[in-house]
Amino acid sequence: MSKPGTVLFALDSSQRCKIGLPPADYNDSFYDRCIDVGRFNNISHIFFSPEGMMYAVQGSELYAGPLPTSQSVDWIQNEATRVGKTDWEKFKIILFHPNGTLYATTKDGAFYRGPAPNNENVSWLYGQAKKVGSSAWDYFYALFFDSEGILYAIDNHGKLLRRSPPDEPDMWHDTSEVVGGYGWTTYSHFISFSPDGDLWCTSGNGKLYKGKPPATVKGSWIDEAQHMGWGYQQYKIMAFTQDKSIKSILSLDFQVDKGKITSMERDLVEEQTYRNPSSVPLNSTFSFKKTIKTESSFTHEHGFTVKFGIELNFKAGIPVIGDAQTKIVLETSTTHTWKFNEVNSTQTEFSRSSTFVVPPGKSIKQVATIQKAQMDVPYVATVSTLFGFVTTVRGVWKGASVFNLEVKQEDVTAK
Repeated sequence: MSKPGTVLFALDSSQRCKIGLPPADYNDSFYDRCIDVGRFNNISHIFFSPEGMMYAVQGSELYAGPLPTSQSVDWIQNEATRVGKTDWEKFKIILFHPNGTLYATTKDGAFYRGPAPNNENVSWLYGQAKKVGSSAWDYFYALFFDSEGILYAIDNHGKLLRRSPPDEPDMWHDTSEVVGGYGWTTYSHFISFSPDGDLWCTSGNGKLYKGKPPATVKGSWIDEAQHMGWGYQQYKIMAFTQDKSIKSILSLDFQVDKGKITSMERDLVEEQTYRNPSSVPLNSTFSFKKTIKTESSFTHEHGFTVKFGIELNFKAGIPVIGDAQTKIVLETSTTHTWKFNEVNSTQTEFSRSSTFVVPPGKSIKQVATIQKAQMDVPYVATVSTLFGFVTTVRGVWKGASVFNLEVKQEDVTAK
């Protein structure tokens, strides 16, 4: 059984991307269950970071963005960011280490590692990456990591090898452990560890298998592996990744006890000056009604995204400043419809009507102010993802609270 949240990504021969749950057995057809998330033209490589970010090489350029979720949205134009402008056509194999480090072999046999690229104006190959292999890395048919960061490889003789990745150019091939005898090139079209630790691969005739990783060259891994289905030769690229596309908010808990007041200031609401040039007292009324709008937004942990074009609404209380004006509390007497992926607006009405006397020959100013506090409040949300996984997402709600209306009277006759 696959780890909750795991999905299988595939790019077929017609350049269409398919995403679905990994098959549970050979009768469970990925082809029949998967969803089509659009055409990806002229893509040579697709690979995923440990957090589920998708990277795609188109020509010499590299793009990064969330897992696509709809065929009606052009991923490169609307969701992805170009993080590399040149040199990406030079790579043969590109893969992520579980710790987020990117590794890549060039077509002329060098091996590089470096941080995940995030700036298109900085060359990853020449400005960020370190060469950890000088030659012969183009002889490998496949390279992939297990969850512990051990590098596996299928060489040009069909052997399955493993060893920690090199820190410097060394004799990696000759010092690695052979855990699979000849014939593994047959399974190099797609071979990868799933997040739960099983080894998956496709055979030359399109059959999909999974099993425990081989520990020695003894025995036949394929004879012990579980057959998971047919027809996988139609996919030119396959990869495991995580379903981190939020489809709905099931509940959200504001952790007001952990919230912080980041700033506090008084804001002007209304100001009126009353002049009495006469020689008798003037009865006046200071009256106003104002609606103050505050804005807030939700940030969430890295990796989770909201399906493009989808509004995520939910109802919950409102974080406000308590009576003591020193801590944050949750106002639950009324609920607010929150938008998780947009800027929220909350309106608070303030009003006052009071009478006063302006002495003869005097000018009186009435000034109404409110207290405004900016707040950071952690939250925990229970969400449902694109494929129905229920998980929790943590983040911070950044918003404001307005309160404590004060009216002050000032003699401005001489001013």
